[in-house]
Amino acid sequence: MLESCNALQGQMLTYKQAASYLALSERSVWRLVKSGELKAAKVGGAVRIDPADLREYVERSKQVLA
Repeated sequence: MLESCNALQGQMLTYKQAASYLALSERSVWRLVKSGELKAAKVGGAVRIDPADLREYVERSKQVLA
């Protein structure tokens, strides 16, 4: 799943793309960003998510459940 994220290295993701990788709704990703659980950056007025931050979020989530 996140292996595809490696192909996008250097490219920032939209909420829609991040939601697809996480198998969540765009609104759920928005909530994660708003709560600070998932890092995001504002680029020219649009919010984008770095694939590295997405992978970091997934790794942190795994540790919480373990």
